[in-house]
Amino acid sequence: YTINYSSVSVGNGVFVAGVNNVTNVTVKNCVIGQNDSSITGAHGVEFDGVENSTIMNNSISVASNTAYGVILTNGGAGSLNTSVVNNSVYMATSSNAFLSQQFSHNSRFVNNSGVVVAGDVVYLTLVFNNSVEGNVLVGSAGNGVYLDFGANHSVVGNNISVIGTGVTGVSNGAVVANNSIFASGDGVSFNGNDETIAGNVVNSDAGSGVSVAGARLSVVNNTLSSNSSGGIVLNGVSSDNATLGNNYIVGVSGITLFGVSSNHVIENSTIFTSTGRGIDILAPYNVNVSNVTVSTTTGVAAIGIALSTSGNVVRNATVLVNDSWALYDTGGSNNISNSSFQSESGIGMFLGG
Repeated sequence: YTINYSSVSVGNGVFVAGVNNVTNVTVKNCVIGQNDSSITGAHGVEFDGVENSTIMNNSISVASNTAYGVILTNGGAGSLNTSVVNNSVYMATSSNAFLSQQFSHNSRFVNNSGVVVAGDVVYLTLVFNNSVEGNVLVGSAGNGVYLDFGANHSVVGNNISVIGTGVTGVSNGAVVANNSIFASGDGVSFNGNDETIAGNVVNSDAGSGVSVAGARLSVVNNTLSSNSSGGIVLNGVSSDNATLGNNYIVGVSGITLFGVSSNHVIENSTIFTSTGRGIDILAPYNVNVSNVTVSTTTGVAAIGIALSTSGNVVRNATVLVNDSWALYDTGGSNNISNSSFQSESGIGMFLGG
């Protein structure tokens, strides 16, 4: 089917409202287009309070401002258990290709392509247990996936290229795994507890590979590259019990821990930095660093491992720097063992706490 819509007045390409508990609706194999940018609020496909339904194999293009390619909205009860699969969405103006909002829980966005001129490609707000998997998401301005509160989302196996942040938001219990992300901003940026960020390949042009705040975070098995910032930044008060392991990092700096927090683990990682610090523990304490290899290149600021607090453990570390300190410990009462600290034209170990 070919559907040309909203050329004279506001309307949607397909609109299904669940007034009487509508279920098992399928919209598939359609070409849905809206070309008049002067008409606003005209969505490609809208499910409003529809449950257990499917939107698949459609080609959708939207020229309207304040409109969405696919929108799952509340209708008082939410568009629950919706599958959005194998669709191609192009947004010519500032909006989202895919929007899942209030009460649209347990929905799936799988194997779609979304291109957005300005705005976030996928936006999930006030929903739970949504999955974004295997999609190709491209944005000229905005973020790839924005998680606006809610919880227990999975963002897995996507190819994301955006002028903004790859995956971002405020959400608890999210899994961000096995994505390929190219972003001008941060690759992954989160504020929330119990997040897992694993197996991603991130290239960030002007931001960090991963920037997070929250308790019980797991950032593991990632390959992170940043042209002008760090690999991993952990920030926020009470962001306790983070595990940062098996990461490969190339950046201006490596791993930076801000904020008063404790009981973190940094392990089994390889870090290459240019002008910044390899591992920088600024405010947290009781951090266990083990089995890491750190190499820095240029400038006195390019310290291998810097400890500004006490109660930390560094063991089985191999650190090589060019003209700075391999270990710079001003915290005092730290346990350093079975490690190698070398500086070609600086100082191997500075203990000043």
